[in-house]
Amino acid sequence: MLLGRLPPPLRREIAYGIVQARQHPNPPSLRLVSLQGAIDGLADTGIRSLLEPDEDRWPSPGRRSHGRMPKPVGTLKVGFFTFTIDELDRLRGQFGHEHEYARDVWRLRRLGVTGVPGGWRLDFRDIQQGWLRAAVKQFLRWRHDTGHSPSGMHRDLTVLTLLSSAMIECAGTNARPEQFDRAVITRLLTVLTERGHPPNARRQRLSSVRRFLEIARQHDWIAGVPAGAALYSEDFPKETKLSPRALPASVMAQLESPEDLAKLTDPRWRLLFPLLMETGLRLNDALHLPQDCVIHDQQNVKRWCRSRRKWRQQSTNKPHGCAPSTQPRRCCSPATP
Repeated sequence: MLLGRLPPPLRREIAYGIVQARQHPNPPSLRLVSLQGAIDGLADTGIRSLLEPDEDRWPSPGRRSHGRMPKPVGTLKVGFFTFTIDELDRLRGQFGHEHEYARDVWRLRRLGVTGVPGGWRLDFRDIQQGWLRAAVKQFLRWRHDTGHSPSGMHRDLTVLTLLSSAMIECAGTNARPEQFDRAVITRLLTVLTERGHPPNARRQRLSSVRRFLEIARQHDWIAGVPAGAALYSEDFPKETKLSPRALPASVMAQLESPEDLAKLTDPRWRLLFPLLMETGLRLNDALHLPQDCVIHDQQNVKRWCRSRRKWRQQSTNKPHGCAPSTQPRRCCSPATP
């Protein structure tokens, strides 16, 4: 690994990251050639330390990519550099949930979130009122500590940021808690309609605001906000019933037809279609199956174990072609899509 182009502080940081990655049980996945290219690009940015720039304003190397010049700054993606930043902060005692909660931009990987959501950020800087920003941060901390999903937290922050904007329109940037009145709620209802959200999406977002007001009042995070600043059942649009998501019987008959399956030239697809249909496996769950997903139950019947990511549960199912099992229904019945 060639580090000679890097300034001394940055060179030591990268070397430290490489050493830590070799010892870590779950190191970042990066090929040697890709890592060398990333380091060369880092040298072109001109920074002297990984701890200098903000991760959401990471300088570009300035090279052309696909014939286009990149933007001057961008967001640093989760990988070797973020791993090294985490290890450096851990070394200097600035790593942990409390340090992250004190920031105005939360990096979810630093709060124990894994997978794709681990690369997400929650940015509170667009909430202009200091007292409201503090309350929203307390609320989302409570959400995270009680097991709320990252996508739900992101939705909460998005609509509460809109609430801040509605308050600015009604009472100005420096609006005080006592100025959070019914007019602000009314403006928020209008904003959600103006943004084109369908009724069910508006109900979901308004539920986030109502939950925030309930929990914030319970914990005295918004002292001074009038009692009239509340959402009532009449504020919610009527729920619309969604169209059935099941495929029509005629389409299922075509998918189950051996003659139609035989038209697939790739044998992997011929195996995948019956597997998905017979087990009810969701495509998103299939993409995240571990390589070693086959286990044996108490009757020594082969099963595959997977995570139901939508409900954050684990389930075991009988692989395609295996004999039926006498295990209880909670273990051997297919998970519904």
